[in-house]
Amino acid sequence: MEPVDVAIEATDMFSKEGLASQLSSRSEVRVVDRAEMTGSGVIIVAVDRLSAREVAFIRQIEATPAVPKLLVTDASAESAPRAVADCGVAALLARADATPDRLVGSILATAKAKDTDSGSGSTGILAMETVRVPTQPDRGTDGLSSREVDVLTLMADGLDTLGIATRLCYSERTVKNVIYELTSRFKLRSRPHAVAYAMRAGLI
Repeated sequence: MEPVDVAIEATDMFSKEGLASQLSSRSEVRVVDRAEMTGSGVIIVAVDRLSAREVAFIRQIEATPAVPKLLVTDASAESAPRAVADCGVAALLARADATPDRLVGSILATAKAKDTDSGSGSTGILAMETVRVPTQPDRGTDGLSSREVDVLTLMADGLDTLGIATRLCYSERTVKNVIYELTSRFKLRSRPHAVAYAMRAGLI
């Protein structure tokens, strides 16, 4: 099987490089520049949230001829489809779920959905619903998502915001948002306090 061409666009360079690194060793896909796309393949678009700025960014990313977009985002599965319904997005993957295997699976599903839709006339939000991956984080009884545990663990290892973002393929803003939510929810005074709390609770 020929590899699927994939172009990657993101609002920050760390996300773009992180996604490219995850795909670099996969034989199922081939990372290319968007200008090299010839009517087949998938464009991955990575954004933290879906404010007007991010939606405009997604909308202006196009290839000629058009190819479907796979949106990788921290936005909720409930709000994202409505926000990007007219932006050429065919599938949605939560950033927290974007492991190499899940990412490749979503790319292949998006490319396949385009081939199916070309014969049925079905596009946009309907295609998104068929290949969308559930994105709500699972929280245990401790109230922490897997992403929060990952960030806390790397904080305990001494990594700074940039180091955590690079390791997890997030933007620095996403890491800061996770830390802010943690410290606010549990009324923690600082990052060391957050790490100490997690260690005492046996979470990391």
